[in-house]
Amino acid sequence: MAQVSVQPTPLRVMIVDDEYMIVKGLERLIRWEELGLQLAGTAGNGQEALDLMSRQAVDIVITDVNMPGMNGLEMIAQMKESLPKLAFIILSGYQEFEYVKRGMELGAKNYLLKPIDKVE
Repeated sequence: MAQVSVQPTPLRVMIVDDEYMIVKGLERLIRWEELGLQLAGTAGNGQEALDLMSRQAVDIVITDVNMPGMNGLEMIAQMKESLPKLAFIILSGYQEFEYVKRGMELGAKNYLLKPIDKVE
């Protein structure tokens, strides 16, 4: 009997940032397949991300904090209500302690400062 190799399902990632160049940079910079990831979609603000979530399954959200309309922290709080196991990585140009603290309270796995280092 032939042995069948089963590939693990890649984790689906959404990028949420109002800065087009950040989104495009992350799309190109991250070696999605090598890391067992798949880019599920991008959004320019929190509301767009919530709308996309209703149509697309996501495992990890990489988000900016400061965006027009709904900010990243408000978006995380709403997403956590319906998907408590969703993982978040926050990207921000702000290093104010309150942003970091609130992100960690919401369960963010990491808080990275912009500009992003390729290794991070």
